[in-house]
Amino acid sequence: MENQEVKKIKESFFGLSKEEIFLDHLWDRDEMFWEGISFINKLNVQKLKNEEAWFSHARFLITGRIINHLVASYQMLKMGLEDEFLILHRQSLENIWLLKYFIENPSKTEEWIKEGAKIHPWQRREALDDTRRAKKVYDELCDVVHSNHKSFWGVCVGGMINKPIIDHLFSNHILRMNELLSYLDEIIKKYDEDLFKEYAQEFAEITNKLNVCLCISRYLLNPDKTKKILKANNNEDVIKYLQSKYEIS
Repeated sequence: MENQEVKKIKESFFGLSKEEIFLDHLWDRDEMFWEGISFINKLNVQKLKNEEAWFSHARFLITGRIINHLVASYQMLKMGLEDEFLILHRQSLENIWLLKYFIENPSKTEEWIKEGAKIHPWQRREALDDTRRAKKVYDELCDVVHSNHKSFWGVCVGGMINKPIIDHLFSNHILRMNELLSYLDEIIKKYDEDLFKEYAQEFAEITNKLNVCLCISRYLLNPDKTKKILKANNNEDVIKYLQSKYEIS
């Protein structure tokens, strides 16, 4: 017979009730998340016509790692382990920016693979369009995940489901997926124009679904602000969709 204390601690981490609450709250966002992951993986295994060998190798390794981080951090969120989600989320971000760094500096991939050359976080941020905002996001994540007092603000052994926090963290997760997709889009457009045209429609469909995920999460957190933004962008149809599916108490 299983020790009752062991059973209790296992239940606190892996209790089905937490997962049921999580999935019930996310509803169709869960399926859209997995569609996004599936599409990212589908793109990553493609052989691109004009892609250099070292860049291809680096791209495949980095994107594969990102996929694993995105799924692992999603599982942490499902378990209510918010701090652990953020640790993996930062890893996802670092690798997404590493991919962007190599898009801008493809000749660096050989040295990175053969000699283990280090690409520091600040170097990765320099390849981005908005380095100031990227540094702000990165610093905020570091404050939470490093072993200082700020990183111990909400420790709960076994995790805890908090719907507003789920919506906030999940929306950031979707932003990371969109950023990754934009870089994969850039790579395919650069190295394989035929494949870029072949996947253009699917790119649009998946991106649209991920944006719907983002709108839902933001609407649940702040419906008035979200409606205002959508209205300013002439997205009244999205407002109607959100109001028809989600009742805000």
